[in-house]
Amino acid sequence: MLDGLGRALGFAEWGSNWDAWDDILSGYLDDLPRRVLVLVERVDRLVAASPALFAEIVYLLQRTSDGQPEIEFVFAGRWP
Repeated sequence: MLDGLGRALGFAEWGSNWDAWDDILSGYLDDLPRRVLVLVERVDRLVAASPALFAEIVYLLQRTSDGQPEIEFVFAGRWP
């Protein structure tokens, strides 16, 4: 999932782990001239496969974006 988010945001080479994500996202947000909305689609598949992993990912992305009004994550899928 981190690889997909990194590609979608146009990140060059990076570590593909949560520490690297925090580092690169901080620099990315500092350079933004505008607000970014990240739409994460088909998350219903992840919820069905591993609800605990989905909850952890949401927590980590929220933690990353806390205090960063320039970015917001939206999760879309077919919910039961």
